[in-house]
Amino acid sequence: IWGLVWFIATLPLVLPTPETKGGVASWRSGPRAAVVSGLATLVLVLALGECVISGAPWAPEAFARNELPVPGLLGDYFPNQDGQLVLPDAVPTHSYRFTTNAEGYRGPLVTEEKPEDSFRILALGDSYTWGDGVDDGGEWVRLLEQRLNRCARAEVINAGYVGRDTRGEADYLDEKGLRFSPDLVVLGAEAGDAMDIFEPYRDWDNREAVMAASRPAWLVRLIGPFALGKLYFGSRIARRARAVVRPSSPEGAWQVVEEQLARMAELCEARGSAFQVFGIAPSPDEEAWPSGRLAQAASAVGLSFVDLDPLVNERGPGPGWWAIPGDGHYTAEGNAVLAEVIYDQLVALGHLPERFVGECAGHSGLRGTVNPNAP
Repeated sequence: IWGLVWFIATLPLVLPTPETKGGVASWRSGPRAAVVSGLATLVLVLALGECVISGAPWAPEAFARNELPVPGLLGDYFPNQDGQLVLPDAVPTHSYRFTTNAEGYRGPLVTEEKPEDSFRILALGDSYTWGDGVDDGGEWVRLLEQRLNRCARAEVINAGYVGRDTRGEADYLDEKGLRFSPDLVVLGAEAGDAMDIFEPYRDWDNREAVMAASRPAWLVRLIGPFALGKLYFGSRIARRARAVVRPSSPEGAWQVVEEQLARMAELCEARGSAFQVFGIAPSPDEEAWPSGRLAQAASAVGLSFVDLDPLVNERGPGPGWWAIPGDGHYTAEGNAVLAEVIYDQLVALGHLPERFVGECAGHSGLRGTVNPNAP
């Protein structure tokens, strides 16, 4: 913007005048000078702005993971990222490395068309499904895939997105997720999903606003990798997110959760995909948003629901052994146990074909007491 202003302001000063010798504009006094001056100013202002924004105290936390989606891709993250993210609330400070593939989701790239010999699972959820806190390969999604592949070919697609609520998960499933033709859709839900619908932690947690503001695709790709680009799109997202009409009460938020769970079940049924809901983590505020209410919401629409938190707790020294101190997300060891618990539940619920059940899958040796302090 400042480059354009400078260009317009300086244009009259550098255009040829009657006093110009021979009526010929030189490099220093012609339109080319205005263009060069404007472009140079634009580059200077952009570079200065990028340095200032990138160096701001909030920049590492806000911009370390690029959450801008590129329209047309199968994932909702910016593609081809390779970054290091710091969890600021963890004690001591904790960081992890992550990547996204060319389609904008975490994990190996899979074809949109499902191979005939593959059993495909689509994992939906928030940061607990994305794998906040663990390096690539340590997410329960990836560990579950590895275990299944001991027996036969399987693909587990990580469609987790940090901060996503139930409505956003249903929208993603409808718009993109079912294009993978999954045999099974697993939703990692938590009571915080209703809390995010009622009063989101961040503007970026509203998928509707994020998707509407992240356009056009060419501009997202062009300026999305830069702090200025994220600030530009972030302001558009904020304006849209704050205009969204939200439930007037917590019970209204739970009603939205029920409606979206039923919607996902209907979408899966129409495409021939099984659907399973897991309670993947305890509530961030048990008093205001009880975990039991999530089980009621699933039951109200006739869905199978399993609360995984007590099952994970019993495989360690006590409640919450699996959490990163101060942060609450699963440690690497916690993700390993979570993957095992989910596998056991999928077997018990009859979601896995016989070829994935038996000695080939084996056990990882994590059924006994787990030392949360182990490296």
